[in-house]
Amino acid sequence: MKRIILDVQHMGKPHNPLDRGAACGDMVEANLCLEYARIAYQVLTATKGFEPFLVTSGSYGQRAAFANAIDTDLYLACHLNSSEIPPNINYSLVEISEYAGEITRKFAEYLMESFTAKLPVEKGEVWEIKKGGRGWSCINRVKAPALLLEPLFINHPCSVECFGTKMYKIADVIVYAIKTFKYNGASQ
Repeated sequence: MKRIILDVQHMGKPHNPLDRGAACGDMVEANLCLEYARIAYQVLTATKGFEPFLVTSGSYGQRAAFANAIDTDLYLACHLNSSEIPPNINYSLVEISEYAGEITRKFAEYLMESFTAKLPVEKGEVWEIKKGGRGWSCINRVKAPALLLEPLFINHPCSVECFGTKMYKIADVIVYAIKTFKYNGASQ
């Protein structure tokens, strides 16, 4: 059974409980991430062979310690892209540690291909997070393949159609990638 952690970022941080992430009008990143992570969690719960966990509180260290304690197979830090001004290009990012192994890199590329094929984004990239860089603390302590997801910009007009009642689009892409990725014996 594959253990999957869907970690809703910008939520339940003891050192900064007011951090709700990016906002655009009445849309708040933490709420939107919770919605797509919750849908993915529900689908994976009903899927044979998967044991998902929805994490919504704790410091980054506590979240990583939990993931390591249950010997998780995949750790997804759920975010959304944001910008102070509306971006000209709507793109997706999947971020991984500069020390990521082969499985993590291949899954990140596979997930990115899925995002660009199924979401209203114009391009996608897999970025390496350098030690100490933005996002590093979200994933660096997890032993399993760990990815930081930024599927859409919260303030891009094309993204808005995926928010609200249509968050299943993002969740569907994540679940599809998890269920169909071929590990092929690569190292983490």
